[in-house]
Formats: sequence, structure tokens, C-alpha cells
Amino acid sequence: MCRLVSLLPDPKPYIIEDEMGISYQDLEIEVGKAMPDLRDETEDCPACILAALQQAGIPIPCATDFNFKEECVEFFKTYNDNQACSEEWS
Repeated sequence: MCRLVSLLPDPKPYIIEDEMGISYQDLEIEVGKAMPDLRDETEDCPACILAALQQAGIPIPCATDFNFKEECVEFFKTYNDNQACSEEWS
């Protein structure tokens, strides 16, 4: 997990506090730059990506090209398709 978190930006420098609360200026840009390496390192595992984002303290909405629910559906569809193919040849 430490390796995955190290691929992501530290969110602290992007924090802006005002009367409306806390926001993260430009953090989504830096997360977007890191996502290809994170996806590669996790083999696109949505649970691993989510865990790394949470451990890094990055709010999930800042990962604009990550949708946990949709990616889980696709991940398990691919997994199940692969399982079905390998059972056919057993």
C-alpha cells in the first residue's frame, strides 16, 4: 500500500479553507496525472485504487476519471468471462 500511496500527490498543499468550507484547488489535475501509474501498478483493481486514494487522504471526487461502482462492474465482468473461458478448456 505504501508504494501505491507514494504514486499519488500529497493533498495538503492543495487545501483551501474559506467560509464555504474546505476545497482542493487543482488537486484533480495532479491526481489525473498520477492515475495511469496507479492503474498500472494495481492492474486496474478498483478496490486497490479506492484504498490508495483513501490512504493518501485524497477525496474521491478529486479522482475525476475513477468511478468505483462502474469499474467494479467491469472488473468482475472481465473476471467472470475469463473464469468461464478457462472452465471450458478444463
